[in-house]
Amino acid sequence: MDDLIEFLSGIEIFSDLSDDWLMHLSQASELIEYKASEQVISTRDLYRYLWIVYRGKVDISGINQENARLFLTSLNAGDVLGELSVTFDKPVIDDITAAEDTSVIRLPKDVFSHVVAQNPSTLKKIACMATERQIQRGQNIPPRAGYRSRFTDNPDPYDLNFSSAKKQVKLLIINCGSSSLKYSLFDTSSPQPMFEGLIENIGAENSPHRLKTVTAKIQRSEVVKDIREAFSSMVNVLTGKAIGVITDFSEIQAVGHRVVHGGDKFSGSAVINDEVKDAIRQCVALAPLHNPYNLTGVEVMTELLPSAVSVAVFDTAFHQSMPHQAYTYALPYQLAEERHVRRYGFHGTNHHFVALMASVFVKRHVGNLRIISCHLGNGASVCAIERGRSIDTSMGLTPLEGLVMGTRCGDIDPGLVLYLLQNGDSADSLEKTLNKESGLKGTSGISNDMREILKAADEGNDKAEVALRMFCYRVRKYIGAYLAALGGVDILIFTGGIGENSSEIRARICQGLDSFGINLDTESNRMAKVQRGNIADISTEASRIRILVVAADEERMIAREIIRTVDTLRA
Repeated sequence: MDDLIEFLSGIEIFSDLSDDWLMHLSQASELIEYKASEQVISTRDLYRYLWIVYRGKVDISGINQENARLFLTSLNAGDVLGELSVTFDKPVIDDITAAEDTSVIRLPKDVFSHVVAQNPSTLKKIACMATERQIQRGQNIPPRAGYRSRFTDNPDPYDLNFSSAKKQVKLLIINCGSSSLKYSLFDTSSPQPMFEGLIENIGAENSPHRLKTVTAKIQRSEVVKDIREAFSSMVNVLTGKAIGVITDFSEIQAVGHRVVHGGDKFSGSAVINDEVKDAIRQCVALAPLHNPYNLTGVEVMTELLPSAVSVAVFDTAFHQSMPHQAYTYALPYQLAEERHVRRYGFHGTNHHFVALMASVFVKRHVGNLRIISCHLGNGASVCAIERGRSIDTSMGLTPLEGLVMGTRCGDIDPGLVLYLLQNGDSADSLEKTLNKESGLKGTSGISNDMREILKAADEGNDKAEVALRMFCYRVRKYIGAYLAALGGVDILIFTGGIGENSSEIRARICQGLDSFGINLDTESNRMAKVQRGNIADISTEASRIRILVVAADEERMIAREIIRTVDTLRA
């Protein structure tokens, strides 16, 4: 261990790290031996590790337009591999082979990213290294060598269509709530789900069960007393003769669970074991309305499919790359540390997904883009994404912070809470007021449904109009803040139920942003209709910033995360 720490301290990008951070890196590292000519990294390794040559030498080669191998360079002990992949969330584009008997340190991306996020000098060094490598690649590869850009030529550079998966792998996506169970079944030969189901009002006298196949939508009612009965109903539907799409439930090889809160423990998805379950349980205090039920879903599915691998995909994980100044509240340090009080952010799975989809659409790598993603629905948040990483987001310790939402108030003066407490309100009543009776519903006095508020405003309802203006103003204000935080923007994304379906809300939000290079095309905006897998460009030709409407698809992103996390599912 001491030898490894000493070795890492000699690597330039790690030279400024404290002994504690070096110990953290060394404990997470794995030393792997390779024989001469044995492959170390291939394009199957989808930006999951940083590699460092410990002893020996490796050769790096690419593929030319004729699919012939093209030697690029060799690296020796102390040289770093995969920095472009982990820095820019970019697929490996080269094959790396041991030129002789070689030892390589393999460091998980999640650990490396966490260390970099906490150490600005290390971030600067790795960014400089990545830039220099890109320049060297351009200089070292002769223009006529025909080195193929696997990003521009690859129809699925981020594995969003599951191209790295074994064919016909069946994946089940579970989103288990307090009174609902949402599920989707994927066959990895297609990015579209084979089957989707939603059971609501669990425990009530009547529980609607909405079903959607590739060809039809079905709704039926049933009595579902508790969550276990809901899972039984799901199994019966999936395997039943009337609607079922699989013969036996054991055909499912892996299960992905949406978990709302991973705290500061997870910066990526994780295969579920006892340690991961304990970590989810420890975050219950931070998400008491979600994590307990997410965990119940994990436990029930383990009983139903004991041989299937389970993966937790955390809403908070994407935002773990936020720097200190973005996630820290200006509170006493000891209090924040002891109680894990910080900004975590949510909707990370979809913010990440739409950023990757937008990157493919504009044919520019996400590592070269600055993106503002507006996830607008009953729950709403804005995210600033720089080089594929979240650097700030509007939600905080809980989903209550930030934008005006369907029933949540968003940003308020903390003194207001103290004022109401001092004047007779209880903590329980305040929780209900701020989370369930505020936002669009509270200010309009009508509903939390944007469609109803738009209709009322059109009919002259002043309160509805005020609610609309507040909603759009808050989004526009965050866009302006993140323009400053990013130092400029390449793409503005609208996603989520409101963001995808309301042309009027998009137009109101973009109004007055022309001077920043955000120019909305009125007709394109009015005609924009997106469904799963679709993108609409609603910017004018003169707009410096591309304005895109991208359909949300958290289930597809969770399926992709399963494949990336579980080695045995990749071809």
